[in-house]
Amino acid sequence: MLAALPLVLAIDPPTVEVDIDALTLPQAQAEQLHGELMTRLVESGHAVGTSGAIVVRLTGGGEHVHVEVQHGTRAATRDVRGKGALLRLATIHAALELLAEQDAVVDPDPVRAAARDRSVVVVAEPGAQAWLPAVIEALVDAGQVVTPHAASASTRVCLDVQDERPTLAAVGIDEPCPDGTPSSDLGGDAVALVSAARARAPVSTRDPKEEDPSTEEAAPTIVPAPVVRTTAKPSTGARAPAWTGVLGIGLGGEGRLSAAEPLVLVHGDARHRSGAMITVRASVAPSVEGALAIADTFLTVGPGWGRPLHARVRFELAAAIGVAIHGYRFGDDREARADVTAELPVTFAFVLAPRLELGLSVLAGVSGRPRRHFVDGVREWSRSRWRIGGLASLRFVLGRKPARRSKAGAT
Repeated sequence: MLAALPLVLAIDPPTVEVDIDALTLPQAQAEQLHGELMTRLVESGHAVGTSGAIVVRLTGGGEHVHVEVQHGTRAATRDVRGKGALLRLATIHAALELLAEQDAVVDPDPVRAAARDRSVVVVAEPGAQAWLPAVIEALVDAGQVVTPHAASASTRVCLDVQDERPTLAAVGIDEPCPDGTPSSDLGGDAVALVSAARARAPVSTRDPKEEDPSTEEAAPTIVPAPVVRTTAKPSTGARAPAWTGVLGIGLGGEGRLSAAEPLVLVHGDARHRSGAMITVRASVAPSVEGALAIADTFLTVGPGWGRPLHARVRFELAAAIGVAIHGYRFGDDREARADVTAELPVTFAFVLAPRLELGLSVLAGVSGRPRRHFVDGVREWSRSRWRIGGLASLRFVLGRKPARRSKAGAT
């Protein structure tokens, strides 16, 4: 017999979207947290999907996670700290507490009303709860809305265990759960089974308010159980990409022993969730000395490493190599000369908004040779091959929406 969670809410809470795009934890830990959090949300009576009336957004990484719950124009936040399972547990509790503080009810839920044909309810035997996070994550990644109540679903996904292996079956919402089909890949099988069930069973058009009360009481939903570490194979659904793009524009100054000069920087970074990064930098140091106008341009590229020190503070260290182009103009005389150059930027980035950072950097650099200009035998301008400077920059984190497996051509 299947155990069921009684239907205790006359009006369902709003659908919740869980956004971990900017969470810089190791991929396996981020996916485990994603699945466990969505499972707890469903067990608490919320539907979860790729969009929602409420967004639970997780940022930060390392041992610090910043939890933000946004409902319309209102937002509540909390910072949690821990390692491994303790960090996941603290993050889940913070998200549930912030959701409870929102006291938000949407009737009817516009997300589920628009996605009735993509709403599923997951039914689990008592011995199969360990695989719930992987199944729910795979379904949500494929564009489904996982709801806690059969009355608002069109398909039922049945999760069981046979010979210590998970089994899955998907049927129309009015059909009973059959024996499951052994599955070695929960993500792929769950999506395929849901598609097959919809192909052979029409979407239910019944009005939940007209249902027989006895039927409503017997409607199966997810069995409430403590969240445990899943032993299932991680979901193969397309998730947030491993790399994140960052575009920065900075202004500062640098000194080259004999003189100081302004410095303008444009850089593009690619960040990997493991902490590795690649930076491409272009900076210009202009100067004027009498009739002599100078513009030194530094074009460099190189690897780096970064990690969150806090939910809103990130540390970065990079080493880049490239070319220094020394351009000058004296009257009608114009010329440019090139040298090899290298630089070592160190940055502290402060999160101002989910996709906006303020970067404060210091950098040390060296070029292949010093440069000097003489006018009538008198040295008019000179710079050492060494330089050191500081900059402040605005950095824009580019879009990281996960590619969904349900969309053809997604990458």
